[in-house]
Amino acid sequence: MASLLISNLRDEILGEYSIDRPLTLGRSPDCDIHIDSPYVSPLHADFVPEGPVVTLRAQGLNGLLINDEDLRQGQTRCLEPDDLITLPGFIIQVRGLRATKIAEEYELETQFSETKREIHEQLLDAVKFKGRVIDANDEELRGELDLRLETLLVKIEQYDRELIDYVVMRAVREEVVNTLMRGEGRESRRMSLSWDVSQDSIAFEEVTRGCLSELKASPVFQNNSLLVEARRLFRDSYERFSAALTTTNRLFVAKACYRRDINDLVYGLGPLEDLLQLPGITEIMVVGKNRIFVERGGGLEETGRSFPSESDLSVAVNRMVRPIGRAVSRADPIIDARLEDGSRVHVVVPPIAIHGTSVTIRRFREDPFTLDDLIGFGSLTPQAGLFLQALARARKNIVVSGGTGSGKTTLLNVLGAQIPPDQRLVVIEDSAELQLPQKNQVNLEARKANLEGVGEVSIKDLVRASLRMRPDRVVVGECRGAEALDMLQAMNTGHDGSLTTGHANSPTEMMQRLQVMVMEAGEDMPASAIKQQIASAVDVVVQIARQRDRVRRITHISEVVGYDHERDRIIIEDIFKLNDSTDGPPQLTFTGYLPTFIEKLLDTGGVGLEELFAW
Repeated sequence: MASLLISNLRDEILGEYSIDRPLTLGRSPDCDIHIDSPYVSPLHADFVPEGPVVTLRAQGLNGLLINDEDLRQGQTRCLEPDDLITLPGFIIQVRGLRATKIAEEYELETQFSETKREIHEQLLDAVKFKGRVIDANDEELRGELDLRLETLLVKIEQYDRELIDYVVMRAVREEVVNTLMRGEGRESRRMSLSWDVSQDSIAFEEVTRGCLSELKASPVFQNNSLLVEARRLFRDSYERFSAALTTTNRLFVAKACYRRDINDLVYGLGPLEDLLQLPGITEIMVVGKNRIFVERGGGLEETGRSFPSESDLSVAVNRMVRPIGRAVSRADPIIDARLEDGSRVHVVVPPIAIHGTSVTIRRFREDPFTLDDLIGFGSLTPQAGLFLQALARARKNIVVSGGTGSGKTTLLNVLGAQIPPDQRLVVIEDSAELQLPQKNQVNLEARKANLEGVGEVSIKDLVRASLRMRPDRVVVGECRGAEALDMLQAMNTGHDGSLTTGHANSPTEMMQRLQVMVMEAGEDMPASAIKQQIASAVDVVVQIARQRDRVRRITHISEVVGYDHERDRIIIEDIFKLNDSTDGPPQLTFTGYLPTFIEKLLDTGGVGLEELFAW
């Protein structure tokens, strides 16, 4: 029988509770597990057993941690053996729990990867192409590989029935979930299973249609952050419809899955190929050949997938960087590239990467987020959204500040979308990410030097070049160094309404960072002159941060008022600031300070004081 062992931070056991029925945990005396602490909500969490599975739902405002991963209010998680749950001042150990479906699937996914590795190695050994990039357009070689692969796939018939059933379930699940997440009108990755119409393929499609028809109305599929719960609901539906599949049907589908995935290894990016198609995945991280992680719904998940070998990972990486004329090697161990769909790729190889080749792929939405989306996510309030919209229309120079992964680029894209369509933009980026809707825009991308050390085009070079392109506004994806001086000069010389981002933890720190970046330009300007230049160029700093509950929120919208000569500092005043709420998540609220440019804002923004500041 599974149980919960509760202790405090002094390792004093407070009690053990059997999970033989639903349990509630909280400060209220009515809870099954009563914890008398002001940091624990009246109802902080509940535990619901369903057969061998125990589901934990966070109910408190503070959320909780499972194995150091956040579980925020309203989120659920299926518990695993030996999970460690932490809430303020207390630790809960999960004991006596059997492995759940999620753990079993992880093991089967690993087994699936291992069997694919064996077939893949045998295939490449047969044609002596191991460790080489194969040209998919070589029809003769492709024909030989296809024939040999079909011979090797016969061995699947000897595989364990549990593995075959898992491969079939996986194919149906991702076809169903992808269709529901993307919408009926968009093609799903799983439709790439190549087969002629037959009784076996018809049986597979009937199971898929049955699960779709039963689940497509379920509201859980409308939100990517609920993808795990959606997959859990799918299992019940699949068990009912899959009973009609015969052993022959299952072997047919399993062979098609192996065939597709091995072809992805031979001609594509291997186990990353379909991850690049799955909805809801925002980042893919490869750490050596054996570990592949994804970010989905704001949290990290280990996929259980792997590359057959380090050489196969190297082949996939070289496929990624080949379009930019680069090849990964020890002499050139760090490379930035971009995939055909616009995803950003960062590669680091040994000996720089100690534990094997590291690949990070940042994916971007097909449809960029809008201002209404950010308001819906809780990133800002409607009033703050109207204010930012008015700033963009009033041609205020804005710097978006935040840490890594805080959502700076997403916010910059949303702000850029507010610029009127009759204005000409020059968009400058280190790696093209922005998706602005204006038709009259020039997009420039920096270029690193080649192996001979020539051909570099820096952001600084592009900012200078942009001033000769008759821009109404200049948008720089991120200021990291000496280009900050040219950006400030552009803001000061008739290119009002320009936008950029920078790394800093507060508006004040952003001003200090800009000062350091200008000094990197080597112009030998006195510090006071640099501060005056910054104060006259930048109108507003918008600070964004990723909160503990994984929501990215704007924490400050601040005006850069000017330069104080006596104190030798830049004056910053908060217009909106994130404040804690007693009955919900933090809220971005008006501080009462009216910016010095309020009259221009009202003239050009098309809104009144009441709308902007909720008066």
